[in-house]
Amino acid sequence: MTPQDQSSWDDVYQFNDVESLPWFYSKLDSDFERVLSAISGSSKRVLDVGTGPGTQATELAKRGFKVVATDISPTAIAKARVLAREQGVEVDFRQDDFVNTKLEPAFDYIFDRGVFHTFNPSQRQVYCKNVYHLLVPDGYLLIKCFSHLQPGSDGPHRFSPAQLRSYFEEFFNIVSIEDTTFRGKGNFSVKALFSIMQRREQ
Repeated sequence: MTPQDQSSWDDVYQFNDVESLPWFYSKLDSDFERVLSAISGSSKRVLDVGTGPGTQATELAKRGFKVVATDISPTAIAKARVLAREQGVEVDFRQDDFVNTKLEPAFDYIFDRGVFHTFNPSQRQVYCKNVYHLLVPDGYLLIKCFSHLQPGSDGPHRFSPAQLRSYFEEFFNIVSIEDTTFRGKGNFSVKALFSIMQRREQ
């Protein structure tokens, strides 16, 4: 499936319990949590791109951030709205294809937990330009993707730190790229990279 294949992604959320999906994780990823602990002021605007079931967006809202959360799947957005309502928080959920995003700029942070690594090579430069456009000056992109150290070829694309730099260094100062893991449902755990990038003025 590609990010533009809305019907296929929507099928995933229509015909599966979201908690059965391998990438489902009810808590905020520890990588993102660590960065948030150093942020002063909860009025920051955050975009959670590819929100899926909305767990990360809901956790961000609980911490007082102003959250816009998007997904290409209308069904995912509908289910995420239910979760936020049950948790008693407000999140601005929107159905959006990030390749052809309709979002307006002015985000302080963009969170990407497993979206960039689903894009085909021809779409990655578009992604980079879109996140650059949507962030405020000196805003941050926090991105988590599969690592080249993860064995096999099933699932999304794998990246090395050098490959990530080659895509993003035109638009961002690369603050850090660290080895980490993707945690999900049950014993789901794969090798990943967590990157912090700051928007650079062109």
